[in-house]
Amino acid sequence: MDSEVHGAAHKVGGALGEKRMAFSNAYRFLIKDVGEEITDLLIKYFRDIYNYPEDRKSLESIGKFFLPALKSLSRHYGTDGRVDPRRIMRRQGRGI
Repeated sequence: MDSEVHGAAHKVGGALGEKRMAFSNAYRFLIKDVGEEITDLLIKYFRDIYNYPEDRKSLESIGKFFLPALKSLSRHYGTDGRVDPRRIMRRQGRGI
């Protein structure tokens, strides 16, 4: 006879979501940190990253709007406070 292990439904759903969706944990983190509205807007913006306004002012305002969400995302992945390697290369005069 097979034995069955039953777990709470929300734990099973969370485990399946984490295995099947690479960003589910990050998505939940963003919702807790910056709220659902900004998180949903960020996800919508990420869906089409190749089409964006060419006007520099528009890009600046979009960047400022999403800054809290992007900082939250970098905290989640543990990359906040790190220096971009391209910047280090430029400072050393090697260029990229």
